[in-house]
Amino acid sequence: MGVYAPDGSLYVTLANGDPGASGAYAPDGSLRATPLTRIKLTEATTYYISTTGSDSTGKGTSALPWATLQFAFEYLAENIDSAGYLVTLQLADGTYDGFYLYDGNTPANMAIRILGNTGDKSAVVIQPGGTGDALVYMEGTAQLCTVYLNYLTLQYAATYPVICWYSNSLTLGADPVNGYGSGGGVHLTGAGPGNTRGLFEPGYRGRVEVYGTYTINISSGTTGYFMANAGQGYFYHFTATVTVTALTVTQKFILLQELSYGTWRSSSVSGTVTGTKYLVEHNSVLSEVTTVPGTVAGSTATGGQVI
Repeated sequence: MGVYAPDGSLYVTLANGDPGASGAYAPDGSLRATPLTRIKLTEATTYYISTTGSDSTGKGTSALPWATLQFAFEYLAENIDSAGYLVTLQLADGTYDGFYLYDGNTPANMAIRILGNTGDKSAVVIQPGGTGDALVYMEGTAQLCTVYLNYLTLQYAATYPVICWYSNSLTLGADPVNGYGSGGGVHLTGAGPGNTRGLFEPGYRGRVEVYGTYTINISSGTTGYFMANAGQGYFYHFTATVTVTALTVTQKFILLQELSYGTWRSSSVSGTVTGTKYLVEHNSVLSEVTTVPGTVAGSTATGGQVI
């Protein structure tokens, strides 16, 4: 068993841990291995994932790709020191289960770009599944992990929103290589998460940012779009062009609570969102609301401000 360098060569052998040893744990709680050292990157690096790849025999190369995002994140957390360089996970066309990042498997202080198909965003789909049946779930405490999603589609299902908590950051549509205006937006489709869940839920100092050109086609109701209701959530919607085919919100399009902050800046929306535009309360702040969609006016309460 070993750690492989980007060229596929065996970089370092891992020592098998005994029950009393410290090391990296698999999601089932078993001790996977104890790395003797980490690979320290010297440049921006790309790893490859394919629906025809393998997490057991793959090496993350274009010739021998991995199969799942979950494995890729765990590999990065256990074995890689990014040294400040961008890590790209290139997805081949196909449908993939989402990823669940917690304290033990979140790559700390790392910027990771998940890259789909630059010519067809619908060709690469991330859906709920795998560990925790997650779509995108980031809750590694104070790991300061930044994930970029570019040129792909998020396919929602009942009860599964996108969660980003505890000082981690998720950015959709802003390509860290080609620039914020490069059109790398992420389409949103599928079924709404239903009661009490929004499409995006930043909280506990976690942040969600959305840029680019994208469509929303959610076939059933969702409680909201941005819901920062877990305390001190942050969202930033900037220079985005949104086409709404279907979206009904049962509570508020934007809900900010418990010292949260959001902005809907320089963004245009075509199509109709049915429901209330926003509710800002508990000393939260929402700025630039002119183009926030909805059929019912927004409101503030309990110290909330709209500026």
